[in-house]
Amino acid sequence: MKKLSGNHIATYSGNMNFEVRDMHGGVHAMALSSMTCSYRSWHLSELPCVHVMTSLSSRRMQANVMDYVASYYKKEAYLKTYSSSISLIPGLNYGPMQGSTH
Repeated sequence: MKKLSGNHIATYSGNMNFEVRDMHGGVHAMALSSMTCSYRSWHLSELPCVHVMTSLSSRRMQANVMDYVASYYKKEAYLKTYSSSISLIPGLNYGPMQGSTH
């Protein structure tokens, strides 16, 4: 089964693997189960690339795209990061810091 998504066409090749072609002749292998794409953008940024999105839409999968995003991009990680207070650091506008020789 082939599905066009924007400028990309995904062909399902079984076992959650896809071949994704673009309109310029580029071809990329994409595996949802191992979260890999030969384009490597997904691996480097840990954000789903266009090949992942095309593959998900090609099968009309009910998957949540957030299942394919690294945990540190998610709301829970953001809230945990900023859950405690952050101490202010005075800038140069506030004069020398205590114990400074300048």
